[in-house]
Amino acid sequence: MQPTARLLIAVARQFLGTATPGEVQERIEGINDWSGVAARAREEGLEGILVQVCQVLRLDLPLQDCRERVLRAVQLNVDYVRLLNVLGMEAERRGLRMLLLKGGALLPRVYAGRVGRRPLRDLDVLVRPADADRMRTLLLDQGFRGRGDVMAQGRLTVDLHTSLVSATRIRQRAATFDFNEDLLWETSLPLNSGLPAVRILDPTYEFCYLAVHALKHSFERLIWLIDLALLQPPAVGDRLLAVATQTRTRRVLTYVMVLLESVLGYPPLAGGESLRVPLDLFEERFLRAVQRRHIPEAMGELVAMRSLAGTSARARYLWELCFPQPAVLADSLGDMPPWLLYPRRFSQLVGKAVRERSRLWELFE
Repeated sequence: MQPTARLLIAVARQFLGTATPGEVQERIEGINDWSGVAARAREEGLEGILVQVCQVLRLDLPLQDCRERVLRAVQLNVDYVRLLNVLGMEAERRGLRMLLLKGGALLPRVYAGRVGRRPLRDLDVLVRPADADRMRTLLLDQGFRGRGDVMAQGRLTVDLHTSLVSATRIRQRAATFDFNEDLLWETSLPLNSGLPAVRILDPTYEFCYLAVHALKHSFERLIWLIDLALLQPPAVGDRLLAVATQTRTRRVLTYVMVLLESVLGYPPLAGGESLRVPLDLFEERFLRAVQRRHIPEAMGELVAMRSLAGTSARARYLWELCFPQPAVLADSLGDMPPWLLYPRRFSQLVGKAVRERSRLWELFE
């Protein structure tokens, strides 16, 4: 593992209270490339936490650029909070309901509203499919513009979802994980009493959903593991076991428990053995790559196939993952003749394999 990655893992542990005494100071020794540390912290979503840990430990490190970016991120997060208030009030006026997902929901829930700790790239909002057009109209009326489900106004971006696991983009994801969206809405909670139109997921469903989201992106950002660590229940109770079974996320939660223990130093979750499932060699190698922070791009999507039963179901998932529907490809690849979409996608896949060949070799050797 690279020294920069070791340092940032120690910083994450210090923030969570699982670091050993002097662990951060020990990892600092021998590091000279502080611009590299700042760049890696940005990739991992840890700039705010890195600055906070340095303040708490009274470490005077050459991270001025990082501190300046944190100040800009704080202002951006404040702007997102203001935007959410505007959208929530307007949604209430129009009789709409929306579920706030990911970082926007976690800021008040597990980061106590401290906007400098958790960066927001956008606001992820789930609406019922029947309300999608009305929600887009609301955003247009607020000055947002864009194509598809991603709309922007200046530096503010709203990613509009009509399916929790993006099954509208990759249909086979709906067969991989089973989030009953009617039940999600029934069990959702108001973000706060002043914004009844803005809902957040029940904590147990959110834990399972964030685990799936992190796997989809190969756990490539440490901040996602910190999110899960802060949201993790103190023990595996009947409700978590029932929800994990219903949503078919027991295997994904097994990955999360392994990573929280091995990367962030968390003790084994009480009752965790009732939730864990056996892992095969490929899954174990994937988790070792995550632990080393040396993760092949998009590998999490392949590992997610292990949650499907049967060879034919996995083959259909793999095919659609590599070659999605034409409309999905057109949205991601931009304007081009329809006949060129699949050749361009094939070229894209080959390019990814070439770029990631060393990391892929570690998994398959």
